[in-house]
Amino acid sequence: MLSPAFSGLTRTKRYRRSEEFIRILKDLWANDPAEFRGCFYRIHDFDINPKPLAVP
Repeated sequence: MLSPAFSGLTRTKRYRRSEEFIRILKDLWANDPAEFRGCFYRIHDFDINPKPLAVP
């Protein structure tokens, strides 16, 4: 069963939404504050702590 966030979306839109969310996470982990404006999500002046440890 799909979560309510994905119900009613085509497979293509689910993939695009997931890809956009991953881009947001990467931005949050790398920048303070993070900014993002996409088709599904928008964040402004947002940061998250603690950041994950960088692994070479």
